[in-house]
Amino acid sequence: MGIFEATKELLEYWPVFVGIAGFFMFFYKKELDKAEERHQLYFIKILAPFHIKMISSSDIDINDFFMDKDLNNHYVPSYIPYLLKFSNEDYLRKIMIVDYI
Repeated sequence: MGIFEATKELLEYWPVFVGIAGFFMFFYKKELDKAEERHQLYFIKILAPFHIKMISSSDIDINDFFMDKDLNNHYVPSYIPYLLKFSNEDYLRKIMIVDYI
C-alpha cells in the first residue's frame, strides 16, 4: 500500500473528522460565552460598586461591603467567600483591586 492509497483512505473519513471538530468547537464557544457572561456580571455587580466605594472612601470595610451581596451566585469567584470566611481582608482588598484591572 503506497502513500496515495493511505491518503485516499484517510480522505474518505474527513467528514467524520470535520463533524467531530465542529462539535467540540460549538461546545467550547458555548462555554466561553458563559464564562464571559460570568465575568461581566462579576464586574458589574461586585467589582464596579467596590471601586466606586473605594474611591469615595479609601477606608472601606470589606465585610460590610459584602454583607448585602449574595456570594452563592455563579458569577462570584470561589476565593471571595473563602477569604471572607477566614477574615483575610487585606488580601481580599488587593485581589479586588487586581481583578478590577
